[in-house]
Amino acid sequence: MGFENLDQMAEFFRVLGDKNRLRILYLLMEKEHNVTEIASQLDISQPATSSHLRILNSHFIVKKRKEGREVIYSLDDEHIYKILDQARVHLSHIYV
Repeated sequence: MGFENLDQMAEFFRVLGDKNRLRILYLLMEKEHNVTEIASQLDISQPATSSHLRILNSHFIVKKRKEGREVIYSLDDEHIYKILDQARVHLSHIYV
């Protein structure tokens, strides 16, 4: 792999570098949720939750679908799950 994608990779990890966004992603690893459910479970305001989800969606980390009037969010694909799981495994070796 060359250095041609380093800017995009840095941006990707910058987006993942926010604690509340990571909390949202770990919640979405379990199952898909709407904004209200995410905000309630994580005790984050709905506007802040929506803002985080908008950022995650614009970087193809989460995806959304409409179900009636609700917007349901889930992880974009299996790669995101694997990245988060690998980070957890890596840290479990460091912080025993």
